[in-house]
Amino acid sequence: MKKAKFLGKGLFYIFFFVFFSVLYLVLEEPKESVCLTISISILLIIIKDKDKILSGIPFYYLTLVFTLSFFISTLIIFSRGYSMELTVEGTVKDIDGKAVLLVYEGEPEMYSFEKGITNIKINGSIKDKIISPYILWLNKRHYQFLGKSNYKENTIKVKKGLQTFLTNEFKVYVSYLYDTAYVEEVLIEIANDGYRDVIIVPVFLTEGQNLRILKSRIERMKLYSLNINVKYTDPLWNSEDIAISYENKIKQHIDDESVANIGIILVGEGQVGYRKNNNLKAVREDSMFRNRIKAKLGNNTGINENKIKIGWFKYVEPDYEESIIDLLDYSIRKIVLIYTKPSVTNIENITISKKIASKVNFPEGVKVTIVDGFLNDFLFINELKNRIEFTNLQKWE
Repeated sequence: MKKAKFLGKGLFYIFFFVFFSVLYLVLEEPKESVCLTISISILLIIIKDKDKILSGIPFYYLTLVFTLSFFISTLIIFSRGYSMELTVEGTVKDIDGKAVLLVYEGEPEMYSFEKGITNIKINGSIKDKIISPYILWLNKRHYQFLGKSNYKENTIKVKKGLQTFLTNEFKVYVSYLYDTAYVEEVLIEIANDGYRDVIIVPVFLTEGQNLRILKSRIERMKLYSLNINVKYTDPLWNSEDIAISYENKIKQHIDDESVANIGIILVGEGQVGYRKNNNLKAVREDSMFRNRIKAKLGNNTGINENKIKIGWFKYVEPDYEESIIDLLDYSIRKIVLIYTKPSVTNIENITISKKIASKVNFPEGVKVTIVDGFLNDFLFINELKNRIEFTNLQKWE
């Protein structure tokens, strides 16, 4: 009887230690501190009476309780996600003209548990859902380093700039894959505003994972039932003007007097599943785009092309850390690194900065400049305008 009592008590403590530890990983303050305090208190009790609490508990019992606690806490997390507002008004309006919908990846101003779990729910793989507490915790850590993101402000500036470039025939909206207002919410807003023709402008460089996610989510909306016609502009990888935009960004950080001591890293996005040809086309497009920038820099700056390296943000080798190490074999005093992704987020830039600081040992006197690859200049906005106007000229069904 006494053994059964301690067995039940031990399993009780383990269950709630795991439960509150998982909640601590994902919740914001002040709930984060409350869960941390409870989990530490339970852990101290377990450590203090470990001989009584843990002795005699079969390993499979521990595994079962741990798994059950993790499953229940994760289930609670998934039940608390952000709820999209997708209500279509009953009144029917028809407005002459076209709606233009810019679609960015999106990044909340502050860490948001609700948005984070919603993004995993609607976009993540089975693996992502299983390890969702870790993904959310990592995202929270990034925000603790970042503070507040100005990503949304920057995208709104692009929206306003594009609106001034277009005629009154077009009204520009902005939406996000991973933040509010989600693309589904803005499409419903467009329908309620009375527009029936929508030009969707994915601010993505290649035909990769994000574009497939976007099209899949829009297809699930069955917009034809709302009498809405949709067209997409093409990805941006083949744009000469956008390549020039990146060339100009990099040249701002090059000192002509010391050009012989400068190296450049052009970072590409990388695509999950490219080895299985799922995203091989996107990887090729990204490579061709950066090779175009590399050739321009070699011709127009005097930097030897051997000192202009190509690296990848994730999934594809070599990664940017390896490219930096290769570059250090030359007589380099300054490295300019840029993630050539027009919609790059603040979190991605911070990730690059932290990984470089932790994984690369720089010789004394070598300076690294990380240039924000987010685009909002005249060439970029004019390129979007030209693509919108070209797409509009195609036949509407």
